[in-house]
Amino acid sequence: MALSLTRAAAARWAAAAVTRLPRAPPPRAAVVPVFTRSLSTEESLNAPSGRTMVVSLTGPDRVGVVADFSSLLSSSFGANVEASRMAQLGGDFALILQLRVEGTSADGSDAVTPKAVEASLKDTFPGFSISARETSQETLSMAGSDYTVELEGPDSKGIVASVTEALVRAGANVGEMKTEVGPAPFAGYEEFRLAARVRVADDRVSGLGAALEKVQERFGVVVALEAVGGEK
Repeated sequence: MALSLTRAAAARWAAAAVTRLPRAPPPRAAVVPVFTRSLSTEESLNAPSGRTMVVSLTGPDRVGVVADFSSLLSSSFGANVEASRMAQLGGDFALILQLRVEGTSADGSDAVTPKAVEASLKDTFPGFSISARETSQETLSMAGSDYTVELEGPDSKGIVASVTEALVRAGANVGEMKTEVGPAPFAGYEEFRLAARVRVADDRVSGLGAALEKVQERFGVVVALEAVGGEK
């Protein structure tokens, strides 16, 4: 298998709405759903006034973490959750969210600052790692098109490093990435799965495809690169 694309193939990479890399391992009977714990996002349709913060919390998993967390933010700070990601990682539960707060706490007594949010959360969640910081409402903007990258295959050290190196060499910006290791169906080994959404300049898609093809060859995995929405 060639390690780089020919000029004609490179042109097809740039023009095709969907490009699938050749499969390396034998086909399997079924595709396993990626990720065991769903990630939720709440999008705010309006743009209210106030300050935007990113708050993260990681600690021992237990029932009620999300309920206690969201209740405290709402009752103490009048915070509105705009987006969130949550996952069970080993014996820990990790949560990161973007929230909008007004200039004062819910009772109007104190200014809402990242330090105030951290202090309040640490009282409620002893033993958890907690951070809060103010951020801008706008996300990083760059020219190009959105693509999904999906990878499945035997788990090996260095897969994530190789994939992310391929992305950065192509100038791709990662919007979201999820990974998981789990039993492979009808196989006898641990399977690694990766799903990412990236933005890449249109004239560098062929280079990204060639780099991902090398990852596929090196680790014996299946990689798919697909334009979001089927358009460029």
